[in-house]
Amino acid sequence: MADFSEVRDQNEVVRGIWLKNPHEANNIYFMTMLSAKIASEGAKFPEEYQAAVLAKQYRIVPNTYNASGGVFVMFGDALAPGEKGPASQGT
Repeated sequence: MADFSEVRDQNEVVRGIWLKNPHEANNIYFMTMLSAKIASEGAKFPEEYQAAVLAKQYRIVPNTYNASGGVFVMFGDALAPGEKGPASQGT
C-alpha cells in the first residue's frame, strides 16, 4: 500500500495516521481503503473516525515533528506529534 504509520494515544487508540505522501491525505478513496485496512487489522480505530474519513472530517497537519516528512491526518481534537495548542476542526 503506502508508507503510513498509526498515531496512537496512551491507551493504544488510533488518533491519527502519518502519511509519507501528503497528496494521499486528500484522496478520499485512498483514505477510505486505508482506514478499512487499519480497522480490519484489529487496531482500536473508533467507528466515528472511520465515518470521519468518509465525510473528510479530519485535519491534515504537516509533519514538523521529525525529519520523516509527510503529513499527519488527525481525528477529533487529537493533536499531531509536535503540534502545540488546541486542535482546530476541519481540514
